[in-house]
Amino acid sequence: MTEPFQDSAENEHGFLVVEDSIDEALLIKSALSGAFPTTVTMAHDGDQGLALLQRRHWDIAIVDLNLPGIDGIELTRAAKTFRPGMPVVAVTGYTSKLYMDEAYRAGADYVMTKPLGLEEFLDKIRELVDIAEPERPPSGPTVVAVGARPGDVEMGCGGILAKHAEQGHRVVMVVLGGSANMRPAATSAAGVIGARVLFRRRDQDSGSRSDAEWLREQFEELEPMILYVPSEREIELDRKEALFTTLDAGSSVPRVLAYQGPSTTPEFHPSVFVDVGPFMGRKLRLVDEYAYLNLPNTAKVVAEATARYWGRFTGAQEVEPLELLRG
Repeated sequence: MTEPFQDSAENEHGFLVVEDSIDEALLIKSALSGAFPTTVTMAHDGDQGLALLQRRHWDIAIVDLNLPGIDGIELTRAAKTFRPGMPVVAVTGYTSKLYMDEAYRAGADYVMTKPLGLEEFLDKIRELVDIAEPERPPSGPTVVAVGARPGDVEMGCGGILAKHAEQGHRVVMVVLGGSANMRPAATSAAGVIGARVLFRRRDQDSGSRSDAEWLREQFEELEPMILYVPSEREIELDRKEALFTTLDAGSSVPRVLAYQGPSTTPEFHPSVFVDVGPFMGRKLRLVDEYAYLNLPNTAKVVAEATARYWGRFTGAQEVEPLELLRG
């Protein structure tokens, strides 16, 4: 079960425990609460853990490696991507050195095997909390890019998002469609530029809510100043639907621009051209996170060729084009 989210008091530590065993989770919570002036928040699977990781900075995260949903290895990797200064302690019932090495490669600061020795566990938590780096909050506007499928945003405006991130803006990438096995790639891609990803899992997120209602809830929390959306000049119906759904949900966002997508027709008429030459390397890394999935809408060679094509109209070498819809 997941406890309601609470912000830590000014002098308290905020700890996140991601553990699917209720007994283990309660044992860890009890030990931490007895040793620290702390708020302990628990999640029982990797997907909940990821959502909490993206929501705020934690003083430390304790992650079980064998989780339902996103597994602990992937969650650890995401934690170090989104919160590089936050320590992660991985716990596991497996004793294989290869398995533990994989956790360290994913970014875990320390790996412990179950059953936990509580004295050693608390000593390590104290040590890591003392050396944890404080989070540097983003400044400037919140920027949200919405795609109908995984990879659409990265191909259409990945360089622009990298530029926003470089300027210290809060960047959020929203994926409205796609199967669960694509979520790790979307998470890793967002992590390349330190962005947050919201992946719409209809089997978990929808209930009776429409995409517009779900998006409206996200926008109320995020309060974006800039939206990047698919172009109306898309052939694929789901991409057009993503555009109109986002425009409906984000009717109060002051600035909205449409990017060129994988199925955009020649009627795409951009009026804004952004030089992304200094950020093409990061854009290609975003796209490359999807390489193992062999998706038809993601290819580094196409990303490079498209950027150079539009560069001919501006004098820059590599450009991403946009249609200005609002603002």
